[in-house]
Amino acid sequence: MEDFFFYFIAGMIGEELMHKLATRPYGFWLLWLIGVGVMNLLIFLFFIVMVVISAFKTGGDDGSGQPFSILNFAHDFLHFFFITTQPWLLLFSLAMGFLLAMAYRDAYKRRVKEERILMDK
Repeated sequence: MEDFFFYFIAGMIGEELMHKLATRPYGFWLLWLIGVGVMNLLIFLFFIVMVVISAFKTGGDDGSGQPFSILNFAHDFLHFFFITTQPWLLLFSLAMGFLLAMAYRDAYKRRVKEERILMDK
């Protein structure tokens, strides 16, 4: 799974740029920021999909006496996303970005080391 994710990021950003980032001293932090951005994007897309699915599953009256409104539903769901869960999702994306940056940098260094060993033979 991690190979798929790394190749996906390398395809979006560029393989040469990813290799240069993995070898530079500041590259780990840039890889971390890329991982945080990708994780935040995936979380936001997940919530948007959940809003669309929930909006079509929920219908009619919700029992409060007010008619169902897509705008009220979207407002409540976005309030839940941005106010209630965002601090925890941000911490989650920071941790996942850190793990992804560590894994990519280590995998790249291991691959370069193996290539050097093969070239020496």
